[in-house]
Amino acid sequence: MKQMLLAITCILLLNVSCKKEEEDGPKYPTAQFKIYDGGFEGSREITFENTSKNAIQCIWDFGQGGGIEPQGPDILKKKWYNKEGTYTVILKAYGYGYESTYSQQIVVKGK
Repeated sequence: MKQMLLAITCILLLNVSCKKEEEDGPKYPTAQFKIYDGGFEGSREITFENTSKNAIQCIWDFGQGGGIEPQGPDILKKKWYNKEGTYTVILKAYGYGYESTYSQQIVVKGK
C-alpha cells in the first residue's frame, strides 16, 4: 500500500514539473551586444560585450573578413581594426535548438 501511494505521488510530481516546463515554453536565445570604444578619441580598439540571453554558444563575425570566433555568453572581446571604415559586426547566439542573430554597423576612425 505504501509503495503504491509513493508511486502515485511520484507520478503526480513528474506531471506537475512537466507542465511547468511546457507553460514556461522553450528558452529562445536572444543575441545582443554592447560596444565600447578604446577610451580615447581616434582609437581603433573596440570592446564588445556579449549581453545575449539564454545562449549556450555564441559566434562573432567582426566584419574584417578574418572569419568567425566562438565564445561563451557574457564575455568581453577586444578587437583592433587596422583600417578606418564601416564594418558590420554580427553575433549569433545558439541555445536549446534555436538561434538568434544580431548585427550592428560600426564606424572606425583613427590614427
